[in-house]
Amino acid sequence: MKDEFNSLQKSTHGSLVDLPPGRKLVQCKWVYKTKFAADGSPLKYKARLVAKATHRFKVLSYNQTFAPVAKMDSIRLALAIAASEAWEVHPWM
Repeated sequence: MKDEFNSLQKSTHGSLVDLPPGRKLVQCKWVYKTKFAADGSPLKYKARLVAKATHRFKVLSYNQTFAPVAKMDSIRLALAIAASEAWEVHPWM
């Protein structure tokens, strides 16, 4: 954690400034992860500082942020049914 914090201080991504009046501070949290060797023993301990995105932006509704994606199995099934019934398949794009 100290290494990550020191690298954040040394980076040129920004500088420490006073908070402007009327603004809220973006909350953040430390995320820890342990990397394991092939034999299951701990190999590395990693830590990173992550900003809480829900505090940064207004929360959008699910329909505005969700993009439906079709699985290839579903597409194959639809094409197989169309081929067995001798239906024409028209691309929509």
